[in-house]
Amino acid sequence: MLDEALWIILLDGGIGVIQWLLIIRFLYGIFLPETSRLPGIRHINQASNPLLKLFSFATPDWIIMRIRPLYVAFYLLMARFYILPTAIGYDVTGLQALSLEALIAPLFGI
Repeated sequence: MLDEALWIILLDGGIGVIQWLLIIRFLYGIFLPETSRLPGIRHINQASNPLLKLFSFATPDWIIMRIRPLYVAFYLLMARFYILPTAIGYDVTGLQALSLEALIAPLFGI
C-alpha cells in the first residue's frame, strides 16, 4: 500500500467514507425513524441527503426511500472495486485490499 500514490489512497478513501456513511444511514434506518432527534443521526442525515439527491438520476423511483442509501452505497462499492482499479491501474484482490478497509481492518483484528 505504501507504493501507491497518495492521491489514489485519498480518492479511494474519500469514496469509501461516503460509502460507509450511506451504509450506516441504511442500518440505523432499519430501527429508527428518519426524523429522529439523536445528534449523530441528524448529522448523518445532513451529510447523506445531498449525496442521495446527487445520485437520484441513477436511482429508480420504485425503490423504497429507506433502501436508497444501500443502493447508492452498492454502486460506490462497485466503482471502488472494479472501475477505479481498472482506470488507475492498481490491484485489488479482495475487500481488504481497498485502501480504507486496509487501514481499518487491523483495528478489528482482521
